[in-house]
Amino acid sequence: MRTAWLTSVACCIALVLSGCVRNCNEIGCINGVSVDTVGQFDATLLPIVVTTCADDVCSTERIETSVVAPGETTVGIGPAVQLDEPGEREVTVSVEVHSEATGATLFAATGTARLRRSQPNGPGCPDTCYGASMRYDAATDRLVEG
Repeated sequence: MRTAWLTSVACCIALVLSGCVRNCNEIGCINGVSVDTVGQFDATLLPIVVTTCADDVCSTERIETSVVAPGETTVGIGPAVQLDEPGEREVTVSVEVHSEATGATLFAATGTARLRRSQPNGPGCPDTCYGASMRYDAATDRLVEG
């Protein structure tokens, strides 16, 4: 009889606890801004240096090569700026693409992004991050959210 009682208690505890267990993924995230720019440049402009800033924090990336046809290169630039301070807020974002070979600035653009809360592993699971995605709009020569 005691064994039946212990089994019943164990089943009740297992049933109660099963509702408390969360299935959390292990997707990481950062607080910051990513910028997606795509440009087509003559290979003689390489290497290209991309500097991206969000408020006063900057990140620099050097692109050596990405040749798709003789004499041309398509460069997909996805630099990210990681911010230390979490929270929803607006940040000023700038990007400058510069050719080291010629010394020329290929383009420079700015825009405003709103950092938004994200929980990629689901509600109640770590991590909680604040980020924004921007892209270069050649028609307006600006960075826009999206």
